[in-house]
Amino acid sequence: MTRHLPLIAVLIVAVTMAGCRGKEPTLAQLRGAARGDPESVEKLVALGEAELAEKLHHDAYVSLKRAYDLDQNSYQAAFGLARAYKELGDAESAMVSIKRALHLRPEQAEAYELQGELYMLLGEAPKAAQKFTKAIELRSDAALALHTLPLAYLVQGKVAEADTAARKAVQVLPDDLEARMNLALVLVRRKNHNEAEAQLRKAMAMAPEDPRPYLRLADLLLATERNLPEARELAQKATGIDAGDGHGELIAALVLRKLDRREDAATELQAAVRAHPTNQRIWLALAGVLKELGREEAASKAVAAAMQIGPRPSAPSSAQPAPGAGAAE
Repeated sequence: MTRHLPLIAVLIVAVTMAGCRGKEPTLAQLRGAARGDPESVEKLVALGEAELAEKLHHDAYVSLKRAYDLDQNSYQAAFGLARAYKELGDAESAMVSIKRALHLRPEQAEAYELQGELYMLLGEAPKAAQKFTKAIELRSDAALALHTLPLAYLVQGKVAEADTAARKAVQVLPDDLEARMNLALVLVRRKNHNEAEAQLRKAMAMAPEDPRPYLRLADLLLATERNLPEARELAQKATGIDAGDGHGELIAALVLRKLDRREDAATELQAAVRAHPTNQRIWLALAGVLKELGREEAASKAVAAAMQIGPRPSAPSSAQPAPGAGAAE
């Protein structure tokens, strides 16, 4: 979600740059403006926000920390610093900063959304749900809160509340891909597979160049053993868009396993582990297929390779889809 500085701050930054009027200032221009006026909180915040947008998280932290040190009563500096800490993986420090931001402006929906995200990262789903609910009360179309609140409920096992929240998100944000995919996730948890499939097909139509809806539907079809040829096609389609960590290749191979084409499945999984050697689930799926084929030594080697990556993965969270969920084991 794009964060906007107050209009006066944008104007202050813009007028310092020749030729920028009417245009978005470049990162180089923002850095030049901050160097020329190193005590300007507004220019440092503008620079930090731009660096966050470019995923230059450490640079953003430096800029925003400097801004906050200059003025601890700046909401934008405190809020931006919380975002930078979050992106750097320091949820505890981010929480300190976002609480300061909320102290300065207690009616900011975006701040409650970020606080909710942080509570999710810290494993405190009940508090996250409270913050997302507050954000929605303050701004009815708070997108991040709307499509993440169902996940906060799922983590707590509150499936009925998750269903209500997910449906509300789709109603308020009918064109929001995350809202629709999270509704599908909730429906899967409720074993309402037909409606989940319908929602995922809508998601595919909404974002034909995003691999995730294809993967989610392929997962669902594989796990429920419905229309396995289409599941394979969808997985291959997703891989063609973005191979990612090999999830699509895993699903495609597991379809072959379900169809009793284990030799073909083993061949595809062997290719997948070469392309994605750090994907533990592919190694474990390969080990399972090799064992079924009677290749005990090769299966043991695949298990050993998986264990070098890390401990055997636990069961997926109730709020997150697992790669090859329901099919990879």
